[in-house]
Amino acid sequence: MLVNKNFSYYKRKNEEVGGFMAFSWMGDVYVVKENFDPEYPRAGEALVHELEHIIQRDCFNLRGDGTYDGEKAAGAIIEGDAVLAGRLYAGKNISEINVYEVDENNVLNFIYLFPYNYGVRYLARYYEKGGYEFVDEVLRNPPTTTEQIIHFVNDSFEIPENDVFPCELVKVERLGELFVFSFLAAHINDSEAWRAAEGWNGDSYVLYKNCTGLKFRWQWRILWDSEEDAEEFYTTLNETMQKIAKRKENYWITGKGYLNQRISAVLTGNEVTIDGMGI
Repeated sequence: MLVNKNFSYYKRKNEEVGGFMAFSWMGDVYVVKENFDPEYPRAGEALVHELEHIIQRDCFNLRGDGTYDGEKAAGAIIEGDAVLAGRLYAGKNISEINVYEVDENNVLNFIYLFPYNYGVRYLARYYEKGGYEFVDEVLRNPPTTTEQIIHFVNDSFEIPENDVFPCELVKVERLGELFVFSFLAAHINDSEAWRAAEGWNGDSYVLYKNCTGLKFRWQWRILWDSEEDAEEFYTTLNETMQKIAKRKENYWITGKGYLNQRISAVLTGNEVTIDGMGI
């Protein structure tokens, strides 16, 4: 429910890659001829950014845990460190990020730029405290969740157990606080979305296909720090769904050009379970 049903992943990916000025690969830095002007003020900053990626590859083992949340957290350290190096070279404000209201039209940009914006904000705090000695320590022991990047915390998390459906399992994921916020913020006010997402304490998402009578089926179970946090998210989720779906008895039917789905949500203690069915 972040994109319409005619969305093209490949078109979007090509647009993102098409904006690169330079990139590093196998120990070398390449520039994109159509986008790179040596006289452009940001040219040197871009080269330093890519050189930092080479240093990362040679000196650190920066990789996520394979989940969406873990990869975004690792990406925030990888790109945040490179942005930091480039800004230091260019004499820029090292912790400044581009703040704007997230909505349906720019939510994918927010997600795409999260590693750059929130990664440099995270690492700038360590650089200001102790220079690259502190930054290198983060690179040796990087955060593992987007919650840690957003809130500068070292909190642990739990993984709830999903139901098992008589279908073909396609994906098992941890989506994380970044995705909780992004889903809500695409449709409601950012400040309300941040408050609702803040108490995240772990989640598990499963996606199935080849279900009898359904195009697909998914379940997203989210744990919260307290029952109050869970209730706040549940209330905000209901407000969000009212904007993008039609309410039936105890479920919603999505509209507004999204994939046709029947969605329900249940609050139990400090857990919210969201079920979706493609119809």
